Amino acid sequence: MSTALPIFSRRLRDKSKTMPVLAKRPGQSRPTNITIVDLDVDQKRRIYDPSACAVLKDIDGAFARTGERVFLISPESELKRVSPMIRQLNTRNHLSGLLVRETSSMVTTILADANIHALKHLVTYSEVAVPQRIIKAWINGEQAETIAKATVLADDLVVLTCGFDVITVPLVNIPQLYSATGRQRQNFKISPAGVSIHWPEFDIHLDLEGVRTILDPDRAKAAEQDRLRSDTAYGRAIAILREQFKLRQEDVVGLSARHVRRIESGQSRASAKSIRELANAHGLDLNDYMDRLAQIVTCSR
Repeated sequence: MSTALPIFSRRLRDKSKTMPVLAKRPGQSRPTNITIVDLDVDQKRRIYDPSACAVLKDIDGAFARTGERVFLISPESELKRVSPMIRQLNTRNHLSGLLVRETSSMVTTILADANIHALKHLVTYSEVAVPQRIIKAWINGEQAETIAKATVLADDLVVLTCGFDVITVPLVNIPQLYSATGRQRQNFKISPAGVSIHWPEFDIHLDLEGVRTILDPDRAKAAEQDRLRSDTAYGRAIAILREQFKLRQEDVVGLSARHVRRIESGQSRASAKSIRELANAHGLDLNDYMDRLAQIVTCSR
């Protein structure tokens, strides 16, 4: 059974076959002027989609003086050579991100020697999924809502967003993790798109909205109100669609009439299984059923 925490706002949305519970946030428009300077010629796995942004394979002083919204991807070995350009971009506030692939245990010393160890937008990584998430999030305008990296330090969960903000959550606020062993705490996976962190042993799914909700009780109340409004709106849409198909609540095979009634009234959130049963009862495939619900919700606003 999943942990009863207010942290599942994206858990359903992370699985395309379930009910969408969040609308797209304002400001998530697609940037058009991101430039990637990719110095990591030895990196074989693709980090970014070259058709989605401008890409350069080296940097010089002229570009450092004029470049805008620059992400520089580099192995440790290139840092000292390009450090003057990095500092110039940073001084102009156009270094959007410095993503450094760790190839030795000396990365901290190398960064300090190049005098770029204190940059706010600096991220070191050993797993290529980290820069993949960061670049994709910025291209999609979702950097504030996407997880780049996470770790557990002592009794704190430390999360780095793709917007380079660091959020620290005391594990005392997540009882199952607080009482877990060190190995269990570190046994998590970040979803490929950076949507959530998952601890499979405890079936805990934590997204950034959940992290912020844990830290801010007022945000938790607002999130609960949003959830209730969403459940009520979708419940009403489920009822309208059922009536359009001239179905009774007891006609949904696999769900009791009482369960259908609770979903339609917004008292119970529809699970993935419930949505599948409802779609089957209407003789629709899941995507068609979800599209019709979304249309009803949109028209009702």
